[in-house]
Formats: sequence, structure tokens, C-alpha cells
Amino acid sequence: MRRRASLTGADQDEGLKVNMRSNVEEVETDDSNHNSPSPDSPEPSLLREKDGDDSDPTPASIPTPPGDSKMEDYYRKQRQRARLRSPWSCSPVTMICTALSLLLLATIAQSFLGRQLDDKGCNMSYMLSAFAKYTDFDTEHTRFATKYSLYLYREAGIDQDTRVKGIPVLFIPGNAGSYKQVRSLAAEAANYYHDVLQHDQQAQQDGKRPFDFFSVDFNEDITAFHGQTLLDQAEYLNEAIAYILALYHNPHRSLRDESLPDPTSVMLVGHSMGGIVARTMFTMHNYQPNTINTIITLSAPHARAPVFFRPGNC
Repeated sequence: MRRRASLTGADQDEGLKVNMRSNVEEVETDDSNHNSPSPDSPEPSLLREKDGDDSDPTPASIPTPPGDSKMEDYYRKQRQRARLRSPWSCSPVTMICTALSLLLLATIAQSFLGRQLDDKGCNMSYMLSAFAKYTDFDTEHTRFATKYSLYLYREAGIDQDTRVKGIPVLFIPGNAGSYKQVRSLAAEAANYYHDVLQHDQQAQQDGKRPFDFFSVDFNEDITAFHGQTLLDQAEYLNEAIAYILALYHNPHRSLRDESLPDPTSVMLVGHSMGGIVARTMFTMHNYQPNTINTIITLSAPHARAPVFFRPGNC
């Protein structure tokens, strides 16, 4: 029993020694881990001064952490990023652009709601075109009768009487234009007189009458590239004006109020190069004075052409 007890005591002593030895090894392992250099830290030999002696027992200098200026730059950049990510942060340029955009939208809305002079607004314009050709405007009146033609516009369903009875208006198409381009203007004018002015007693007493829209078929001539074609059209239009004014003196071709005087001049509406042709009519040899009272041009190139196709033109 004593022997077993001594052995047991010896075993306990050995166990205590083993435990103590393992604890000591763990402590040494932790100390070695703390003292071991990290992969990112520089080697001790590189931390020593180059001019120093290798036998100098002075320990190598340890790198200092970033300075205050670097930390301030870092935090400043972080604050800038946070401000940019904020939904309520914006620059002065953004605020100015936003204010201008809102002002533009308000102007458009105010123009649309308060300055829309046309009662139709953006509604589509519909027309029922009817053209009456004057076949008797032949070579007895003009030498271009076989080349060009003269038409009278009437809005079907409103006025189909081909007798003239109002204010003469002559439409001049542009370069390669068609005589049918007059239908939008003539249809709106006919509808307005039929729906409004015809029932206005004061307007009737003031002598307001519908427009008689005439249009010329130039067979889509290229007036923008050939000067002689422009002169031919101007000469033909002067002769057409004389023919149109003669219609109002013919009782078989006219349906006018006897209390109103017959027209002695016409209005011209020139589209594109038609506006230039209208201006050229005054320089032609067959122009009759005071036969044109008004000229309205639409997108006419009144400025000097940037390029001439024939030398010597000015």
C-alpha cells in the first residue's frame, strides 16, 4: 500500500511538471509571436542607419505612424465622399441649372395657357380641296400659257361657286413647289369666314368679305438654280394679276356686292423662293403700278445667297 501510494504521488508530481512545462511553452510561444516581425514590416537590418557601425549596439529605429496632416487629409476625403452620397447635397451649378429649368417650364406653361391666340390650339386642320383651272388664260394673255397654269381654290362643302366674290390673294410656290400648297391657308380662311365672319353683322357692314385664293402651277420648276426661270415666273405672275383683276369686272365671272368697289390690287403670298419671285415682279417690264398692295413671305431667303452657281452673278 505504501509503495502504491508513493507511486501515485510520484505520478502526480510528474503530472504537475508536465503541466507546468506545457504552460511555460505556451507563454514562450505567445511571446515569440508578439516579437516576431510581420510580413509587411521592414527587416531589422534595413531599419539601421547606413552610415552607422554594424557593431553599434544601438537598436534600429522604429517607423512612426502617419502624421496629423495625412490623417486630416484622410478624414477630409471621407467627409467629401459622404457629402457626395447625400441626396440633399448639390453644387451651385446644379442649383442654377435647376432654377433655369423651372423658369423655362413655367414660361412654356404660361405661353400655352395664357398666350394661345388661336382657338384651335394644336388641333389638326382638315381641308376638302377643290381647284378650278382657268383654261381661258391662254396664249392670248401670256406666252407662258403652255408652260404654267392658274387655279382658283375652293373649299368643298363650304363654297363651291367658282365666281370671284371677295379679296384676291395669289399664292406663289417656291423651288420645286406645288400649287396645292395653298390649301392649308385657303381652307382655314374659308372656314373662319363661314363659321365666324359670315354671322357677324358688324363685320358685314364694315365690308369684310372672304378671300379668293389663286395659285400658280409652275410644274415644280427649279427656281433656286436657274435665274432665267425666276424671271419667267415673275413675268407670268404680272400677267396673271392683270387677268385676275379683270375677272372682277366681268359680271358673268363675278359675284360681288354692288355697294363695294371692285378690287384694283391683289395680295401676294410667297413661300420660299416664291417670296423672291414676288420681289422680282416689281422689276419686270410688264409690271403695272399699284396692282400689288401686300406681300407676305414664308421662309423666303431674302439674304444674299452664300454660293452662286453661275459666275458673274451678284
